[in-house]
Amino acid sequence: MKKILVVVNDKKFLERIMTISCQIAKFTNAILYVVYVYEVPRSLALNSEIPEEIAKADEILDRASEISDQYNIDIETDIVQARFAGQGIVDEAIDLQAELIVMGISEEPLIEDIYFDSSINYVLKNSNCEVLIYKGVTK
Repeated sequence: MKKILVVVNDKKFLERIMTISCQIAKFTNAILYVVYVYEVPRSLALNSEIPEEIAKADEILDRASEISDQYNIDIETDIVQARFAGQGIVDEAIDLQAELIVMGISEEPLIEDIYFDSSINYVLKNSNCEVLIYKGVTK
C-alpha cells in the first residue's frame, strides 16, 4: 500500500493541502499520514512537550481529520518533535517508507524572491521520495 506523508503546520492552506492529499490518496489507494512538526529548542529535552504547540497541533490535526472524513479517507495523525523541522519530516518519511511528501509554502516570499525556508530546502535535498509543494494564493 502506498503511503503519503502530509505536513500540516498552518491553518491557512490546510483545507487545500488536505483536499489535494485526499484526492491523491483516493486515486492511488494510498494511506495518508498527517503530521504536525514543531521544533524543540536545544535548551529543552527533545521529548519536551510545549503546551502551545500541542494545542495548535491538536486543533490542526482535528480539522485535517474532519476534511479527510468528507472524502471517506482514513488518516493517521501524529505530532513530531524535532530540533530541526526539515530533518524531522525526512526522518518521518523514511520511518513510514512514504512514497510522497505533501507540504505547503507561504504565498509571500520570506525574503525578496525566496519562498522556501530552510526546512523545505532540507526536505527537497534529503528526502528519498517524491515531494509535492503547494503554494496557496489568497484572493
